[in-house]
Amino acid sequence: MLYSRRFSAFLPLDTFTASTVIGIVLVPKIKFLPVLVQILICLVLVVSIYYMLYVGNLLLIICLGRSEVNVVLCRRWKERMLAALEETAVDQPIADYVERAAEIHVRLSRPEAVKSTLVSLMESERNALLGLRQENEKLRSGMLLSSIAKNLANRWRSSERIALRESRIIDDPVYGCVALDEKLSTVLAHPLLQRLNRVRQLSFSYAQFPSSTHSRLSHCLGVAKNADLALGGIFDRGQYYVLGENSPREFPEEILRSRKAIIQKAKLVAILHDLGHGPFGHALDNYVGFVDPGKPSQKPDKIYTAQYIQQSFTAVQNRTGL
Repeated sequence: MLYSRRFSAFLPLDTFTASTVIGIVLVPKIKFLPVLVQILICLVLVVSIYYMLYVGNLLLIICLGRSEVNVVLCRRWKERMLAALEETAVDQPIADYVERAAEIHVRLSRPEAVKSTLVSLMESERNALLGLRQENEKLRSGMLLSSIAKNLANRWRSSERIALRESRIIDDPVYGCVALDEKLSTVLAHPLLQRLNRVRQLSFSYAQFPSSTHSRLSHCLGVAKNADLALGGIFDRGQYYVLGENSPREFPEEILRSRKAIIQKAKLVAILHDLGHGPFGHALDNYVGFVDPGKPSQKPDKIYTAQYIQQSFTAVQNRTGL
């Protein structure tokens, strides 16, 4: 009775019968107790013995009847598939049956799909972690000031890593406000231009005139403001003079329509015109061979300005479109 080969249908009935018989046999031994207590004990014993026998029966089935279970499962699986095929009407397409088979297949293969998805996600996370570790090792190995400066400078060599800055208005003690749009603000943020903020415009003259301490950068911004004012006045008049002619000429319509772009380019040239200046301006131009150590150049700042723009401003130019 404990190990029934009819485990699929008669297992609950067998265990319930056995537990009931055992409960009836044990009841006379506790007849000296009150009736309600006897009934309660009987119910507890019946339920406990029922579940014990049920679990024991299942364990026996798993241990001794595994092959038989596999046979029964295979038979029931075939019966279910055949039943699904029989339910499909003759006038219906075979796609209905295929769809049902596909649903069953998905249910059976879903754990494998979940497993492959998790493996893929774990692999990508592992690769990302490996990349972060390699980047960390690079940073740890290059913590010298020169390495940090090189890493920061290289950020400006790729247009993808350059973000457009917001338009801004800079207060100037001489010209009031200098307005810069997003593109000019991005150019002004370049490290080579910010370097000019630490270069004195009038070199060593501050030793005699203490107030002459403004930088090359403030000078460039003042030139940009003057270019804006000059071109704005010319466009407002709408006329220009040609050498040798007494009367002015009118601007063509396409020039007037390009007013904003022309003024923007003029301000850009004004901001960049002193880009190549050395640490002390023109004070050392005649004594130090910046370009050629043996031959001091008269205007090394012009040479370096052209080199800096060609070598270091390509990414900014591509990002801003100037």
